[in-house]
Amino acid sequence: MMKGFIMTKKKVVKKKTKKKVKAKKKAVRKKNPLQKAPQFYTEETKKMLLHKKILAVQKAYPQIQCDAQGEDLDREAFGFVEASTVNAQYNEAMSKEGLTFVPIHKETTLGKNCVLVETTFLLSDSKTGYGIEIAGVGLGMNGQWAANSAQTLAKKQALLEAFQCSWPQPEDYRETVRKVSQREFGPADSPQQLNDALDEVLNRALKAKETKKKR
Repeated sequence: MMKGFIMTKKKVVKKKTKKKVKAKKKAVRKKNPLQKAPQFYTEETKKMLLHKKILAVQKAYPQIQCDAQGEDLDREAFGFVEASTVNAQYNEAMSKEGLTFVPIHKETTLGKNCVLVETTFLLSDSKTGYGIEIAGVGLGMNGQWAANSAQTLAKKQALLEAFQCSWPQPEDYRETVRKVSQREFGPADSPQQLNDALDEVLNRALKAKETKKKR
């Protein structure tokens, strides 16, 4: 009887020791969780996941109001959306969905009184690494800040285009827009700065073609 009792007691002690060891291992795993093995996605799945996230951002911000006011060179009033507003709303939405939006290529054209910036951004899903390219163009005509303004406008345009956002003009400006749209619009109506920038772009394109022909 004594021998059987001792053996039973040993088994009980052994079980308790095993439980303590398991509990310690479990506590260590909670404190330092093991990294999960990386998942592998097919190209079709990557595309589907990215477009699903883009759609979620589109639903969150289907429209943005023109809450800022300005005047053109003819002192005609117009409404616009500030780049800071666009950046704020989309940075929040993209972070929530795990999207990244980074510049991967930029071309700068210097005019006499302006800077034209063409920027290509990569909109990517941080989970799969899959991304698509979105282009934006911005024109800066405010002296020493022209380059910064052009880059900011290029990003704003690219974001609005990427997520198909609409920005309705305020009622106060719609009649002015109709009047300008109905009359004939020619080169004399275009700001000189814009003409300078376009000339620079055309000249650069012609030079690039000539270089390719020589090669």
